[in-house]
Amino acid sequence: MRPGRAPRGRRWHDRRFHGRADYRLPIGRLVAFLCAATVVGAVSGSVAALSDHDSLAFPGPRRAPAALDARVALPPTPSAGASVAHVSLVIAAAPAETIAPPVQEARWRPPPAARRGAPMPGRAEVAIVIDDLGLNAERTDRVISIDAPLTLAFLPYGRLVRPLAHQAREAGHEIILHMPMEPLGPENPGPNALYVSQSSHELVERLEWALAQFDGMVGVNNHMGSRLTEDPAAMRTVMGVLAGRPLYFLDSRTSQRSLAYASAQAAHVPAVRRDVFLDHEISADFVDRQLAEMEMVARRTGTAIAIGHPHDVTIEKLTAWLATAEARGFTVVPASRILAIRSGRADLIAALGARLPSSLE
Repeated sequence: MRPGRAPRGRRWHDRRFHGRADYRLPIGRLVAFLCAATVVGAVSGSVAALSDHDSLAFPGPRRAPAALDARVALPPTPSAGASVAHVSLVIAAAPAETIAPPVQEARWRPPPAARRGAPMPGRAEVAIVIDDLGLNAERTDRVISIDAPLTLAFLPYGRLVRPLAHQAREAGHEIILHMPMEPLGPENPGPNALYVSQSSHELVERLEWALAQFDGMVGVNNHMGSRLTEDPAAMRTVMGVLAGRPLYFLDSRTSQRSLAYASAQAAHVPAVRRDVFLDHEISADFVDRQLAEMEMVARRTGTAIAIGHPHDVTIEKLTAWLATAEARGFTVVPASRILAIRSGRADLIAALGARLPSSLE
């Protein structure tokens, strides 16, 4: 090591300041910095009292880098063997600006129509889904005319499905695809239904055909499907198609062993499950009991999803129930709203392109 050089490894660094010059002074030029040592001595009382890594610390707020940083390194002399004294001196050429603490970036919030991820305080929210629409225009018109934000599920093979679905959306209802799927029994689910015996290619082809039959859908649920929804391979194929689209899946739970909800979650498809069937027995008493069951679920959990069909008795009983629902603490909402609440995803409604009634805007 040459005389006049500070020992290696003694580089000074202060994390609070950046951009400083680091000066290493040879013994021959020490006289030029005696004035600096004098200033330091006045501040600290004694230069000799400083230890190897001491530096002058000036109280006050954090400030911008100063114009000059001088360092004096006194190497040991062979004769005296004196210890090294390090002096760090900050000389500001002009008053330094105080650096404001970093401003925390405002947390992103979804647009107003999407901030629907929590239930309304003090109220139970109910989604009512009406299946099997689009085949009978008169019954479909009756359902569309109901003054409440229902979720209407249209079969893809109805001759008038496209204009009827458009009419329903314009009336303020949420519309979804009611996809025909293979049942366990001998019932016929309809044209272009999905069957376990079909290849993955045919399942994809039929589902994509159905998805193209009308516009404005935000979700899909199963028509029948007790056999198909139990098959893991078929469900993986179905959810693989839906995963690339802004759609949710409503598991109608036509089988207690349905894999639809779990398969949707595995494929990252937003999914929700039906709680109550309103009219799998077509009688006034039964529909009344099921509406009461829907109320009980909604009061207990805060939300409920019920599925019915466009039967005369269902339409009549549902219309009567809706007349007093608000006064009794129930709010009717689209199924996507229940999905957003149950999943805790406040952004979901906007992501799906769904709409809410004006009372929830």
